[in-house]
Amino acid sequence: ILSEVVERLSRHVDRLSLSIFAPLGVQLPLNNAWNGAGDTRHVILPLDRYRLAHFMGECDLLLDASLHEGFGLVPLEAMATGCTVVSSDSGGIREFLVDDVNGVLVENGLSPERFVEAVMSVVNDPDKLRRLQA
Repeated sequence: ILSEVVERLSRHVDRLSLSIFAPLGVQLPLNNAWNGAGDTRHVILPLDRYRLAHFMGECDLLLDASLHEGFGLVPLEAMATGCTVVSSDSGGIREFLVDDVNGVLVENGLSPERFVEAVMSVVNDPDKLRRLQA
């Protein structure tokens, strides 16, 4: 799902930057739009918590397209750095993320277009982005 979402978001590469957090050796296939964007970056995991918080804190939005989360530590860590989270409505994430209060929940986590719509709803509304970041 994540690869398809990133592919579809490339239509908006002029308005978005992409940071991929992944272990060394794990590659998310990127199309030429993302590869040609000068601000696309790969953050190699694992990192100590301070460096991870630094990189997450530089992001406005974290996209978590997990199909099941026992708790959702990555989205919670992102929220702690002031990053708005757009996440699938999966498992334990509902313990701390309330849709349109402190993040965005995507109900149909199998639909890449629903994720794109959710991301762009935040990107297209700077007041909403800042409210969710707070």
